[in-house]
Amino acid sequence: MPNCIIYYRFSTEKQEKGDSIERQLSDCTQFAEAQGWTVIETIGDHGRSAYKGEQISKGNLGKLEQRIRAGEYPHGTILLVERLDRLSRELPRKTQRWMEDITDHGMKIVVANGGRVFDSETLQDGNSLIVIMDLLMNAMVAHHESKQKATRVRSAWRAKHEAAKSGEVLTKGCPGWLRPVALGAGDQGTSFKIIDERARVIRRCFEWSAAGDGLERIVNRLNAEGVKPWGRQGGGISMTHVKRWIEGPSAEGDFIPYYASRTQPNGDRVVGYYPRIVDADLVARARAGIISRRGTGGRRYVNPYGNLFMGAMRCAGCNGNVVMVRGINSGTSDKKSPGYMRCSNAALGRGCGDRSLYRLADFEAAALQEMLHLALDDRFFQRADESLAATVALADADKAVADLEEQLTNVTNSMALVKDATPLVALYDGINEALLTAGKQRTAAVDALRVAKGATSGPEHIKRVLSVQNALQSDEPAMKLEARQRVHEAIKAVVQMVVCDSKDTYRGKPEKTLTMILVGGAVAIKFSNRGEVLARVGVVDQLNDPQMREGVLSGAGQTAPQLDDLARRAGSLSRP
Repeated sequence: MPNCIIYYRFSTEKQEKGDSIERQLSDCTQFAEAQGWTVIETIGDHGRSAYKGEQISKGNLGKLEQRIRAGEYPHGTILLVERLDRLSRELPRKTQRWMEDITDHGMKIVVANGGRVFDSETLQDGNSLIVIMDLLMNAMVAHHESKQKATRVRSAWRAKHEAAKSGEVLTKGCPGWLRPVALGAGDQGTSFKIIDERARVIRRCFEWSAAGDGLERIVNRLNAEGVKPWGRQGGGISMTHVKRWIEGPSAEGDFIPYYASRTQPNGDRVVGYYPRIVDADLVARARAGIISRRGTGGRRYVNPYGNLFMGAMRCAGCNGNVVMVRGINSGTSDKKSPGYMRCSNAALGRGCGDRSLYRLADFEAAALQEMLHLALDDRFFQRADESLAATVALADADKAVADLEEQLTNVTNSMALVKDATPLVALYDGINEALLTAGKQRTAAVDALRVAKGATSGPEHIKRVLSVQNALQSDEPAMKLEARQRVHEAIKAVVQMVVCDSKDTYRGKPEKTLTMILVGGAVAIKFSNRGEVLARVGVVDQLNDPQMREGVLSGAGQTAPQLDDLARRAGSLSRP
């Protein structure tokens, strides 16, 4: 039975909170089971617009495409989607070209809703006009719907934006220190009333910044006073809150509409839309204070990936993020610091009292020694440009061997039918010799494809992992940045979390520990704050055991693909 990859996608946060994922996965899973297909991977894109092609340009579908191009999946592997527009809502010609390219690499695309199958033959066969028209119509309708929706939204937004210049409320959403009221009945002639208690908090932030306080000091002062963020947000005040208050336009009364991503303005600045709560002079002095403090002793990082485990580290006390508070190369002396991490909630006074520091360099070195060989599988070393050429070369070699074997069989049969086979002996010997040569060429093509795909023996894999570790500490900035970025992405696929516990014990004595847990709890390794391995438990070598997998995966079905990857990595190390 063929292998199957399920792909799902949704574009908005509202869809994520609904049943979009569950419906797509359920429909596709039931369809695959009915066909008897083996689901080997489930891949999704969260918040990616198919109308803009983000699922390919930025998302996991694009990464899957790269793996398909590299020949990672055998011919006949099925890409299963709930509906065709999950793959793309771009123009029909782009959709068709993308599907033709994928199917040319041996994939089949199947739509669960309707059971339509697309492969290289149905997409290119001139007699299959109905299939082609069905493809184009589906893509065209989806693209047209998305375009109409985008046009309607833009038109409505522009109309609201123009009305806002006359004092009308553009949206019910507004800064937390304001509340909307009747048209023009608010403070300063606007349609918003100032919530005095909250406005005083904002003014104090501006005053402290103008007086020389940095963002972290301001946040600590607010959290020490018990100030809570308004709205739906819980916890304490963060530096993001204060930075947006001071650098944003709302406190001075202006409104700049943004797209949902908040990275690109969606219209001109509307001056005087909100009532001003901070005078222009204080705004200028507060922002000048922020600018003047840049580069004068704040946090400094070797590169954006100074902590390879960022995003996975958690405080045992409050489950908050543990982040760097002092980089590995920080300080004014020539002596390198080991780098320190601390609970972000504790650092900002957001309810966690554990202000313990954890040594980053010691943990990183020890953790990489224990798990980097599992994080860096063959795909990390794969050369996609060479893989495709090697796949084609192997296909040619297979055909050459098959043709010669057929010729040899025909000659053998002919020799059995004639009285004097002497004239055929030379022909037989020539074909047999050519077959031996073709066999050697096929073996070389197989080896070349394995190398292009990054495959190697266990000992060789350990050697190349060591070379990556050296690149992580390279004196060449570009090499170091690339290595740390790629290793960080690899670690995210393997490490579930790192629990930092300052109140742990070891052999009956207090011990500050960092416990690294791999996906599904397959491996857990406890380190001291000095980088010593205190304990190690795991079942990574038993992940292919059905009973063990069932136990590890109980209640954690979403980790199945990651556990499959982990099992493959561990298995590759056992190969000679």
